[in-house]
Amino acid sequence: MSEQRLIYENRHFGQYLRRIREDRNLSLDAVEEMTLGYPEPVTKSHLSRIENGRAVPTFPRMFALSQVYGVPISSMAERFESDLKSVDESLLELDFAHMDAVFERLQQLRQEGRYDVILRMVEAASDRRRAAGDGIANESDMKLAIWQLSAMIKVGHYESGKVRCEELMSLLPDESEYYLRTLIFFIICSYRLRRFKVAKMGFDQLQTRMQQGEWSDALRASAHSTGGSVHQALRQHEEAKGSFEMAMEAFRNAGEQFESCRARVNLSQALISLEHHGAAIRHLHIAIAEANENRYQFLSALASSHLAVAHFAEGDLQTAESCALRSNAIARTQEWKTMLFRNCYYLWKIATQRSDATSLAANERTLRALMNRITDDSPEVDRFRRFVEGGDQ
Repeated sequence: MSEQRLIYENRHFGQYLRRIREDRNLSLDAVEEMTLGYPEPVTKSHLSRIENGRAVPTFPRMFALSQVYGVPISSMAERFESDLKSVDESLLELDFAHMDAVFERLQQLRQEGRYDVILRMVEAASDRRRAAGDGIANESDMKLAIWQLSAMIKVGHYESGKVRCEELMSLLPDESEYYLRTLIFFIICSYRLRRFKVAKMGFDQLQTRMQQGEWSDALRASAHSTGGSVHQALRQHEEAKGSFEMAMEAFRNAGEQFESCRARVNLSQALISLEHHGAAIRHLHIAIAEANENRYQFLSALASSHLAVAHFAEGDLQTAESCALRSNAIARTQEWKTMLFRNCYYLWKIATQRSDATSLAANERTLRALMNRITDDSPEVDRFRRFVEGGDQ
């Protein structure tokens, strides 16, 4: 890889670090002095090279910077991972002066499940706005911030998402719809990080605010959907079922077809948890038809994955296998690791029951390779990890 290419890929993370430093009114000299007590101090010349994309920090230096800047190391690492991913550079060169076209492109990418690209696009736009000193200056900036948070969650960057939520909530008026949307993402990040008390406190605040004002159908639908996710994370599956049913209906009334379809898929997951497999299967077939008709790749793959679980639970191994393979056909091309792991887990279980040594070995290799790269709280990961550590299948 050429030096120029390395500089291009590294400079996004470097610009991010420079913005944090400047937001805290720290000079290069000040950072050097403040990191002297760490195992690997960050000299001002080296930090300048990092900020200009000509070097990347080692983990000890990144840790030192995280402590000096007051940013969680996991949040900084998530941004580092995002910025170094290879993304079509033309996507980052959109004309952000014409926001209608940008939002149209973001909608298209969401339907395709390309949240990694969305995140890079929106972070590039946000960095440009911040460099210009504009911050959250208008409606488009607030919409971009919401897109950024949504993408952070979808790619599993919960720590940096939570930090960004806290930053935005300190800037937005708490009576605004954008504040409530940010609060919803804060709740999601908190429960994904297993900080359930914080998530519950945020959800209580959300419910109180929703009762105090006249809010759009779409916002109320998002609140119901978030409630369903919180209940599902707390294994309150009956409550999750009710919340997702209300979210599905509210999104449909608001004309949000994509979100209504996603709420239906989430509802099916709650139904599977309740062992209502027949009802889940009926909802999933409807969701897949909607997703395929509208080219919602991610929802089509996720619904097929849920179908595999439901049919496996019903003992229909042939249909379960077909659904898992159909989901994997999409998940592999998009590198949706959590979905891929889940599908391969059930293919592994099916191979075990059939005594299919070839399929068993192939899927076990995939599971071992992915096991430590999954950030979501997945029961399939927990079960396979116990197997690897000597427990039962």
